[in-house]
Amino acid sequence: MNHRLVLIEVIGPLVDDHGAISRTVNDVVTGYGVVLRPGAVDQVAGASAEWALTTLLEGHGRDDLLPELKGMVNSVHVGWAREAVRATPASGAVMGWQRLSKRYPSLRAVSSLPPTIINLYLERIAPLGPLELLMGAADAVHGLPRPHAIREAIRVAGCHASEVMAIGSTGGMLLAAAGAGVAELIQIGDSRDNLVANRWGSTLQDI
Repeated sequence: MNHRLVLIEVIGPLVDDHGAISRTVNDVVTGYGVVLRPGAVDQVAGASAEWALTTLLEGHGRDDLLPELKGMVNSVHVGWAREAVRATPASGAVMGWQRLSKRYPSLRAVSSLPPTIINLYLERIAPLGPLELLMGAADAVHGLPRPHAIREAIRVAGCHASEVMAIGSTGGMLLAAAGAGVAELIQIGDSRDNLVANRWGSTLQDI
């Protein structure tokens, strides 16, 4: 298929954070005495700190900690920024990006993390050159990538959802793309548990 726009999630396909994003959320929440169910943090992967923390607190019956949310969010952001220096290009990211950029006219990086933080991670893949970031702070505070933001990117690109391909490692990003009408949804990583993905690849280079 001749895709005119390709959306690629930053953490996972492009940047290997070595588990820092999820680990930081886990450490902040458990530091407040919350006992998390196994896999709970994975279910909010790819979300903004606000959405992830609120979901975890409410889902574990700890609404009493919601007044502490602002401080918890700040702790997560500080941790994410600190961990960025340890991030590395994901396996196959450089060659995969170069290959895709030759095949498709427009590539966009996607993230729900605040731009000031996600840009620290993007710096770790400098060989790719400047990347245009799709999601902004206004979208990030609402949590996961939203279909409306992806629809807007499609509109600005002057193409139809059928001409778009979305590549991600978290369910949130791929669900948003599916909600925007994107037909080709590719999950990166060793897992094959995403319910909306219709293609899979271990690394971006496999696409």
